[in-house]
Amino acid sequence: MSDETKAKDVESVVEETASAGEESPKKSDPAPPLHALQHKWVFWFDQPKKKQRAGMLSLKEWNASLEQVYEFDTVEDFWCLFNNLLPASMIDRGASYSLFKSGVRPEWEDSANDGGGRWFFTLKEKDREQTDEFWLYLVLGLIGDIIDVKDDICGAVISPRERELRVSLWTKTASNEATQMEIGHNIRRVLKFPGRVGLNYRTHDNDSRSRRNNVFTC
Repeated sequence: MSDETKAKDVESVVEETASAGEESPKKSDPAPPLHALQHKWVFWFDQPKKKQRAGMLSLKEWNASLEQVYEFDTVEDFWCLFNNLLPASMIDRGASYSLFKSGVRPEWEDSANDGGGRWFFTLKEKDREQTDEFWLYLVLGLIGDIIDVKDDICGAVISPRERELRVSLWTKTASNEATQMEIGHNIRRVLKFPGRVGLNYRTHDNDSRSRRNNVFTC
């Protein structure tokens, strides 16, 4: 698929999902057909206790704070969820929103994430509005299946922290550089990143160490 076709697909997904979410049939009309997605998705919310620091939780504490909120496989159900959520930039510091394919939990220990990694970028807290726009476009790119390569994407996470907001996209095969770089370029194209925003890739194994190094940069 050419870059031009990809770019058109990004705009069409935004327009089609938005119009599908706005359909309001009259009571006398038959229910309109639903717009099925390529995959079933699960939305998760993580809210650590006030005295717990994100990133410093034990596995047991992490599982206790992680809540499965909603599962959907149609455009209409996606908007039913998204339109009723607090904007990601407004949730508590230390909390996070996650959107993952059904059957995959947003945690390193899940077998689907074994050997995987994540593309990530950070924005300053003052860029809240831009962060919410990036998050929306990233999510639409996921459910519209225009970022994924070889079914390698597991899901995405947004985590407000002190003075910054972190966004990451998790993938299965960190060892496949070609696949990861193609996904990285797709992220940049879909989100229309300004040049100042750095996009880096790190393995989950490396993330768990005290000394962390990026594997790829896009």
